[in-house]
Amino acid sequence: GNVGYGSNVGSNHTGRIPDQETSVGEGTFWGLGSVIKFPVDLTSAPYSIIAAGVQLPPQRITLPFSLITDGPGGMNQLTPGWLLQYSPYTIARSEVKFANRRKAKRHDFYTGWKILRAGMMDLLVDARKELVIAGQKQQSAGEMGANTNSRKVFKTDKAIPGLGANQLTEKGRQIGITAYTDAIQRYALRGLLDRLVKLASIPLNS
Repeated sequence: GNVGYGSNVGSNHTGRIPDQETSVGEGTFWGLGSVIKFPVDLTSAPYSIIAAGVQLPPQRITLPFSLITDGPGGMNQLTPGWLLQYSPYTIARSEVKFANRRKAKRHDFYTGWKILRAGMMDLLVDARKELVIAGQKQQSAGEMGANTNSRKVFKTDKAIPGLGANQLTEKGRQIGITAYTDAIQRYALRGLLDRLVKLASIPLNS
């Protein structure tokens, strides 16, 4: 992950003994001057970006590769899958960077993995499921007509499990579904290709 200059992670400490904590997700990016108030759990939202100046209240988020920015009404806005959809180069670059910088031989069993791996796909499948269900619930309730799709706003994890204390627009929900679906399908196709390549390398008489 990355901690930007001036980030206040856990800045709401009371001066007493430690009584709260943060569970930082893999690859989390704390933006410049962000304020992170404990407790926060981002373990199921890896490679998420908290934008510069954002104040993140206590919460748990389970939407990977998200972008969290200041939103209207004093509530932060979350866009799930933003990194996958709009900055895939960041993911590819990070994988190369991690591989080149990995020097600790005793820790290679947990520092040598790919970012887009089986466990990550499980998180994407779960996150996409919640985004899809949220849309289905609104449609069944008749709250999303043809002219209101782009204006619908989901607020907090009461609307979508894993959204935390943030808000999500209908456009953002669609971005998340597309980003997660594309990543899952590409991973599956790469796995199929690898399997076919291995099978083709096996002699027919073996």
